[in-house]
Amino acid sequence: MPLKNNQNSELDILPMGLADIEAVHLIECRCHSHPWSKNLFLSNFGKRYFNHLLLENGQVVGFFVAVPLLAKSP
Repeated sequence: MPLKNNQNSELDILPMGLADIEAVHLIECRCHSHPWSKNLFLSNFGKRYFNHLLLENGQVVGFFVAVPLLAKSP
């Protein structure tokens, strides 16, 4: 179910796909002085990564790339 923000925009969180790299890279370049390259984003797909998009009214407005970390037992 989509979320609503204060302006009644529809917000969705969806898994990132390879087709989303252009939009994600554009945001990355606008937000960081040393942005990740498209190739670096492409290398962060697979079972160990959690990549998602934030969409507002169907447009990509945010994203995250995450990898779970497990603590080593003593």
